[in-house]
Amino acid sequence: MARNRNTPTARTRANAGRPAAGSAGSRAAGAKRTSPTGTGKNQAAKAGTRRPSGGRGSRPKVARGLTNGKQPALSTSRARRRLERASAPVLIRLNRAPRWVPTAVMLVLLLIGLFTPGSVSAALLAAVALILAWLLALAWPTLAAQGRFARILVIGLVLFSALVRLSGLNVVRKH
Repeated sequence: MARNRNTPTARTRANAGRPAAGSAGSRAAGAKRTSPTGTGKNQAAKAGTRRPSGGRGSRPKVARGLTNGKQPALSTSRARRRLERASAPVLIRLNRAPRWVPTAVMLVLLLIGLFTPGSVSAALLAAVALILAWLLALAWPTLAAQGRFARILVIGLVLFSALVRLSGLNVVRKH
């Protein structure tokens, strides 16, 4: 049964309104100062809330060897392990950069590729498609079918744009 917070406990009745030991009122000069709110764990327990297990500001932990967080991975091919090992240094470097930097770089490459004519734009669009395909290959086991389809569709559209730029076709009519 949950205790009502407004009801005095045996400790507060015994102190008869005096501050409890270790509180600001009973602290001796030079004693170590403690937080008035107490520790985070105790406060969360008192408030009836739970703290995330990873600590403050941490990302959710993903269990190794699990796909979609539900089923154990069957087996990892040798090619996949090689891809993951080869990608690790680049991914670590990307993880150290601010989160907006990779997105901004990809967006700039995409916009330059879409709005400039010629083979340079086709090369930029092909580079964007290659990076997206690499990220898709790394994330493939953890994605649901809808996520896979959406990512493949985006890569296909970027490749189509690159082929249109490379072929020199003008899709937009000029008046």
